[in-house]
Amino acid sequence: MKSLQNFDAFAKPLKDFRIKTLSGALVSIISSLIIGILFTSELLSFTRTRSKQEIIVDVNRGEKMSIYLDITLNFIPCRFLSLDTMDTTGAQQLNVMHEVYKTSVSVDGIPLSDSVRHAVNDASAITTTRDPNYCGSCYGAESPSRKCCNTCEEVQMAYNEMRWVFVNISAFEQCRKENWNEIKQKIGNEGCRIHGNLTVNRVGGAFHIAPGHSYTENHAHFHSFQSLGPVQVS
Repeated sequence: MKSLQNFDAFAKPLKDFRIKTLSGALVSIISSLIIGILFTSELLSFTRTRSKQEIIVDVNRGEKMSIYLDITLNFIPCRFLSLDTMDTTGAQQLNVMHEVYKTSVSVDGIPLSDSVRHAVNDASAITTTRDPNYCGSCYGAESPSRKCCNTCEEVQMAYNEMRWVFVNISAFEQCRKENWNEIKQKIGNEGCRIHGNLTVNRVGGAFHIAPGHSYTENHAHFHSFQSLGPVQVS
């Protein structure tokens, strides 16, 4: 063992110079505690996640963004739903189409048909055969911009523009041809899955999925529920 000690590069002090005192022991203990505290503090600081908040002004106001949505409403058919977007710049998009698809589903969410891309209130979703020169009556709601009402939806829009109440849907020829009474019976027994992408301005805003037909008047946003009639959905 003594021969191995001779290879030690650091000479040990003689026993005469090694004096063990209480103060020396306290200094060693306190130093060890400080070292341990500093090490633990640095380790926690290194492993802790830091959040840094920054405010950046987006000057690219004209750019667009895409929003993906997938929403199922179990008790109202696709025919009666409209999708609108509004943003803080005042831009409004009514009855949005974009890349949005509607799928009829049961109240349990089981698909009943293939996905169809069309405006929810678009009367073209129901195929009817009529004379190309056909000009349906608006039943007194004609206006300079609307001379004919060829679909039930157009009759409802004409009544909305005149602020008239649309009560008895079966009283209108266009609605009878499109079997609106049968369609209304599906309320509460059939649902709709709305999914796809919306392209909107990259500013604060909102999108609304609501029954009925949407329209604007004096820069205000309204929904007309007249197409639903006096039907109770539980």
